[in-house]
Amino acid sequence: MKYSKYNELNYIKEVYDNKIGNPRWQSDLRLLAIYLKKTQGLKPKPLKEALYDWCETTDGIKDDFNRMLHFQIVNAAVASASKKNACLVQIDNTIVCQHELDYIDSYSGEEYNYEIKKLMFTFLVLSKINGEAYSQRTGGEVASGTSFKGGVRKYNQLKKMANLPSKLDINSDIIHEMKLQGLITVKHLGLIYLNFMKDIKTIECANPKKKIEIKTFEDIGWYYDYYYDKKSKNKKSKMKLCGNGAKDKTRGCNRPFKQIATNEVYCKDCRGYQPIEHKTIKCVNCGYEVKVAATNNTKTRCGDCYSEHRKEKNKESVRKFRDKSNV
Repeated sequence: MKYSKYNELNYIKEVYDNKIGNPRWQSDLRLLAIYLKKTQGLKPKPLKEALYDWCETTDGIKDDFNRMLHFQIVNAAVASASKKNACLVQIDNTIVCQHELDYIDSYSGEEYNYEIKKLMFTFLVLSKINGEAYSQRTGGEVASGTSFKGGVRKYNQLKKMANLPSKLDINSDIIHEMKLQGLITVKHLGLIYLNFMKDIKTIECANPKKKIEIKTFEDIGWYYDYYYDKKSKNKKSKMKLCGNGAKDKTRGCNRPFKQIATNEVYCKDCRGYQPIEHKTIKCVNCGYEVKVAATNNTKTRCGDCYSEHRKEKNKESVRKFRDKSNV
């Protein structure tokens, strides 16, 4: 399982149960210390010994681990777990309601109209999950969720999460246009105020209708692409739900992904190795049955007959060349 700041509990549980050692094991120690304290109620001293034991018995860590060299990392992990509000964040999904989508869809601008809607949708989802993460870490406090701050790396991550075209510059193109339209207010050092989020939160809705359930947070923009194509009844849409229409009903995470080939039914994480289907043909020369890839529409001979066929073709080509040269 890949680490995410929104799935710390499930991530560290899998790492601990399966004794998975990876390059980020020093960061995992903090999560592991919190996990052991919460699940086993360990005090600082037995907790420290449990961390030492895990490091010394886990493949990928035990060969490089040394108590004398790494005791400070272990002590820091124990200290972090001993804090009052120490917790592991776990957010399995979030919901976007119909009135929130209606507000985003109502936007109409001159430039980058669709891309701005995707970024507004991404900001909305990030506001929801960051607010939930903040609430879990602080014991129920509510975050405003109306600002975003980051440097170049964080804005590039935002662009990737929103699945915006690579040719666009998120700052000079999209953020600048959103500023001109009054959707955001740009401050300093990468800080922006999300004015449109304040408008969404002021919309009164007695019975909010759940429209989109978002289960993964790496490709938020694809959820909007899928929703928009379905709403506009785009028959040429390349946005599909992972596993939808597959023969194997046990596979697939049901999240949107963009097809590269028309026969793809799984996203890149669920796809794994997909063997090419085969078919059987009869050699046109000897009648021997040959197994070929289902996509191969050119092979008509077995291997031996094809070799003989190529030899005859080469002889015929040489003969024609000689006849032409003697004229």
